[in-house]
Amino acid sequence: MVIFIFSKSSWNVYNFRKNLIKRLVIDKHKVFVIAKKDKNVKKLKKLGCEFINLNFENDSFNFLKDLVALIKIFALIKNLKPDLFLNFNIKPVIIGSIICNFMNIKVVNTITGLGNSFLGSLLLKKIAIFLYKIAISDNNKVIFHNYEDKRIFIKEGISKSFNSYVVMGSGVDTSYFKFSKLSKKKTIFLFVGRFLWNKGIMEFIRVSNHFRNNKNVLFYTLGECTNNIKNGITRSFLKNLKKKYNFKYFKFSKDVRPIIKKSTCVVSTSYREGASKVLLESASMGRPLISSNISGAKSIVFNNYNGYTFSLRNELSLKNKIHKFLNLSFKRKQKMSKNSRFLATQRFDEKRVINKYLEIIK
Repeated sequence: MVIFIFSKSSWNVYNFRKNLIKRLVIDKHKVFVIAKKDKNVKKLKKLGCEFINLNFENDSFNFLKDLVALIKIFALIKNLKPDLFLNFNIKPVIIGSIICNFMNIKVVNTITGLGNSFLGSLLLKKIAIFLYKIAISDNNKVIFHNYEDKRIFIKEGISKSFNSYVVMGSGVDTSYFKFSKLSKKKTIFLFVGRFLWNKGIMEFIRVSNHFRNNKNVLFYTLGECTNNIKNGITRSFLKNLKKKYNFKYFKFSKDVRPIIKKSTCVVSTSYREGASKVLLESASMGRPLISSNISGAKSIVFNNYNGYTFSLRNELSLKNKIHKFLNLSFKRKQKMSKNSRFLATQRFDEKRVINKYLEIIK
């Protein structure tokens, strides 16, 4: 079978789909990745797939660029004759589905999260729903990363229950993100993610000041700044924040395992996620979790079992859950750590996710 994987960037495909590609190649499928080129192309090719560069922006619309992308995909279909499209991310799902419906090609769409289009204005949400309705047909299969996103799509008439499925994000490689014991030394709360406003980064940073007099409690942040203050924290703004607040900043690293290992508890303050990759990876390494009570975290973080959830965009609620965690005995924290690892191996392992994709493809 010839399979096209259509996504927003080669970084995204490699980091979230590499083991799915490996499995498809092992099963003798011919795999082509269509995405925007970046430094991960060589890594993708080593997996056994072929790469096709498509220069477009996932988070914005440019009529000329998008038209060129459409024409290029039509030409690729004519030349390579794919049997199946696996579409990931917003624009690939919309563009890929429209083309495949027109060309009568089977489609499996993955809704990795509803993103800014559902967080923004009512008009933006209506436009997104309209585009999804045009693109996704009853013949498409649609995979969601949480039950809430599935419910919204069915309620809005975008997909139906018979062609909608839920998997736990892209899963987690539990043999790569190995369990590590908690340290009895200082308590380190860790935020990992892009420094965007809708990731709740400022709630985490502001809460750090409530604990600045406790030398045994530290707040770490690992991530990338943005270039535009409208979207999130820029490098210049970060310098000012470091002077005012009680947190330590670490530059983005491709391998997050060392800093997760150092941490005592991983915190996610995001406003919306499909299924948080950071929470999945941290759970696999045996970290207790504190997260905003969004749909993309409710299946990963369970109150009093492997962590706590707090009220979305509520700094006081976050502070209270951190206090609650600090007051736990070390033995209780260890139990939460083991519970996180248990969930990772029994429910979040990427082998389960890959098997679900293979089942749907068959």
